[in-house]
Amino acid sequence: MISKPSSQLQDEPVQANTARSAAPDMEPTPKGLRGWLLLAVLGLVLLLAVTVAQLRDPIKLMLTWELYAVFFRPETADWYRVVLLLTGLGVALDLVVAMGLGWLLLLVYRRSRRFVRHVQIWLVSVVALQFLLYLAGTYLSDAIAVPIALPLGGLLRSAVLAALGVPYFSASQRVRHTFDQP
Repeated sequence: MISKPSSQLQDEPVQANTARSAAPDMEPTPKGLRGWLLLAVLGLVLLLAVTVAQLRDPIKLMLTWELYAVFFRPETADWYRVVLLLTGLGVALDLVVAMGLGWLLLLVYRRSRRFVRHVQIWLVSVVALQFLLYLAGTYLSDAIAVPIALPLGGLLRSAVLAALGVPYFSASQRVRHTFDQP
């Protein structure tokens, strides 16, 4: 057996100790559904639940055949057609939102790296669709000269979510390190 000189034996433990002491100073990379990311994902789940709950009554209304029979009669008032059309557009938009949320939650479950880009695109597109629905409602309301109360809640909710979500999902280190699967 070849033994090392005593000067080398003393240097090795010192180097090992410095390597061990440097490790706690380094910040661990945040990974996993914790902190603000957990809150954001729970917000998406809550938004899905609220959207599905809001869909119940309009879908029940849209599936009533008597409404369609009245819709196609020539003597039906224009405001009736506009209200039914806006309700149908709102249902279609809510279905798109619910399907998009389902897709995003599947990507969260898989921890796919596509989640970050898809959630940003989804948030911005929902704001654009809500805005287009509001503009269509305003135009149709003016066209029939009957003031219809158009709800701004969906547009404001989606605008706030996009204003908070897009910067968070693009800048967060936790999001970058959590969603790393192909």
